[in-house]
Amino acid sequence: MSSQLLAVEDVYRFFGGLTALSNVSFVVMPQTTLGVIGPNGAGKTTLFNLITGVIPCSQGKIFFKGQQISSLEDYEIARLGVSRTFQKVQLFHHLNVLQNIMVGAQIQRRSDFLNTVIPGKRMAEKERILRRSLEILKLIGLEHKAHFAPENLPIGEQKLLEIGRSLATDPKLLLLDEPAAGLNDYEIEMLEQIIFRTRQLGITILLVEHRMGLVMRVSDRIIVLNYGKKIADGTPKEIQQDSAVIAAYLGEKA
Repeated sequence: MSSQLLAVEDVYRFFGGLTALSNVSFVVMPQTTLGVIGPNGAGKTTLFNLITGVIPCSQGKIFFKGQQISSLEDYEIARLGVSRTFQKVQLFHHLNVLQNIMVGAQIQRRSDFLNTVIPGKRMAEKERILRRSLEILKLIGLEHKAHFAPENLPIGEQKLLEIGRSLATDPKLLLLDEPAAGLNDYEIEMLEQIIFRTRQLGITILLVEHRMGLVMRVSDRIIVLNYGKKIADGTPKEIQQDSAVIAAYLGEKA
């Protein structure tokens, strides 16, 4: 398990009489991109919620860097190096673009209590957070809009900002939940570049997305969910040729 960054083992999630996920298992290797696809209602966002501690597993276990995280709170999992975005953009609209990034950076503050009351140490920490935040703004192409209000950005740039805020937490694993939804062709191209740059930083990515072209281009491996069950696991080429995947998307007759 030491070579695996994330391991999901026999995970179930029940909502009353509904089985949202059933016996789902897979592993994610470090510095790779794993795509998660499937029709609407397949359980993709539920899976993200389990990994990030938003909701608990009904059965099964999840390990991150060899440590079981299934019973941890969401903030504890975040501190271990797991960050995410959401289908619906969730930004702090009372803060500007730069400040939204800086909020993300706060989760990995290096100062202990004594350092926070020593002026020199406190100032050094603030400067580190500011430098890191400006670097991320440049990475996502929004450095020229640092002082804009988030609501004044197009939806595509708001999504990029949310990705930037997640990157500011210094994650080892970044979960992207439909980041291309609502983006135009230019923004999707920029998103693709950001995903590749993020990989170059040594960050592993778990991607839920309906834009199949994007998923196929950026993923090393893909798993497919349907009705809460994993029906396929392989390379993009293998997934494209898998009869169960074709049936799930197009119907048995097709």
